[in-house]
Amino acid sequence: QVPKTAMASLTAAIQESLESILLPTAGEMLSMTDLCMSLPVVPRRADLSATCDLGSAAGARRGGRLVQMAVLSAKMRCFKGAVMLWCSMLARMRRQWDALEAPSADSAMATTSRLDASARTELFDSS
Repeated sequence: QVPKTAMASLTAAIQESLESILLPTAGEMLSMTDLCMSLPVVPRRADLSATCDLGSAAGARRGGRLVQMAVLSAKMRCFKGAVMLWCSMLARMRRQWDALEAPSADSAMATTSRLDASARTELFDSS
């Protein structure tokens, strides 16, 4: 939207400047995304000893991707940064899924396996 008054224009400019200061840089966003993506979607029971600032977030196990994203989001200076991290993680997961990339064997996500050339399965803990 185009501001209709000089005051609205000034307010929009100030808001954009503040937002750019508060948001993480592209490099910071990439490293946060990499950190989250290095963790399993659902950690195995053996991984429950992993430490996390928030402890066990409601509905998620410590050591998992969602908990790490929540920890990083809580440390951000603005809500838009948390949204950008979530979108970055979704984009990365979508690219992996579209490419049918299986994580490396030494990855924490080694529970992913290929069924055939066109399908991939994620093996989740029944709990």
